[in-house]
Amino acid sequence: MRLVYTGTDGALYGWQRGGSAATRLTWAWEEPVAGRAPEGLCYGWPTASGDGHRILTLARRGRDQHFVYLVDAGGVVAEEVVALGDAAPIYANWSPDGARIAILVQRSDTLALEIVDLDGARVPRPVAHGAPLFWSWAPDGRRLAVHCGQSARDMSVGGTFLIDAERGGVDEVLSGVPALYRAPAWSADGRWLAFARVAERGTRLVMLDVASGERCTRELDRGPVAFVWHPRLPMLAYAVAPLDAPHVYHRVVLLDLAADREQVITRSTLACAWHPRDPVLFRLAIDERREALSWERHDTPDAAVPITRFVPTREIVFAASFFDQYAASHGPVAPDGSALAVAGRLVDDAETKDPRVYVVPTRATETAVAVGAGVYPVWAA
Repeated sequence: MRLVYTGTDGALYGWQRGGSAATRLTWAWEEPVAGRAPEGLCYGWPTASGDGHRILTLARRGRDQHFVYLVDAGGVVAEEVVALGDAAPIYANWSPDGARIAILVQRSDTLALEIVDLDGARVPRPVAHGAPLFWSWAPDGRRLAVHCGQSARDMSVGGTFLIDAERGGVDEVLSGVPALYRAPAWSADGRWLAFARVAERGTRLVMLDVASGERCTRELDRGPVAFVWHPRLPMLAYAVAPLDAPHVYHRVVLLDLAADREQVITRSTLACAWHPRDPVLFRLAIDERREALSWERHDTPDAAVPITRFVPTREIVFAASFFDQYAASHGPVAPDGSALAVAGRLVDDAETKDPRVYVVPTRATETAVAVGAGVYPVWAA
């Protein structure tokens, strides 16, 4: 299995698990600047295509030149896909078929969701505006579910809707009002779409059967909710937070559609991620002494098995704050579920104070491996 990470020097590196040292994948390609030192490219937020052969990454030269790059996973080829000028890309992910990418761009007056066809002219096509703005791709790559707030451009109020990826138009409005959640989520088979609506007394979790239009709902307390589907199984994890602490969820509910059963984890949670194959949930929590974060494994809701304690990088904290949006593109769990990738400093690593990337086994059969100096890792198949 291969890991790609952003180094502390702003370059991308690749590392093969069980192999040798990390190899550099990108270079700064400095350009002269009148009256100043040359400016090189810095790269961040890499994410791999479904086959693991290509890496999508955001890049910046100086303070106000922004780009999107594609990098060969072996580091042989790096190509500029889009030059955005002073419009800042915040987040980007692949369509499931690898034919398109979607980019969240901060322009002068609003946030924009823009699609780039990699086999076409590679001109960004705006398909939604508003702030905040979140989305997820349907498993077949034909549509996106989008949830956004009010747009300063056209003063639309936002909501949750389906967008056709080919033509960029709205297929269906699912809710005309933004709710206290972030990203809609598709089940692995594309049958179910989870989103939230404003309810009379709180928040309503909706699971839409996309083919039939049937809606299954859960009435929740007033407060934010975030959810992620299992990558293979018909299981949804949804986390509920109080209004006064929107990024610390006080319970996580595991909804098994096949068994028609709910199980509850009543522990404070910052983020969660599924095992790629098994009905096992990994949960990121604040360490009891609030000196670090900790990953824990739940084979059952009642038992939390500690995996690692670490002081995270700010990139790790940022992604955890939006874990539902980053789950499919920047997830921490290895493709076979055997390890987690983290960045920062392990609590029991006394050798360095500088941030490192680590690969930590999810079961106590191996020891953690310090891969290299870095701030954010992602698995590349």
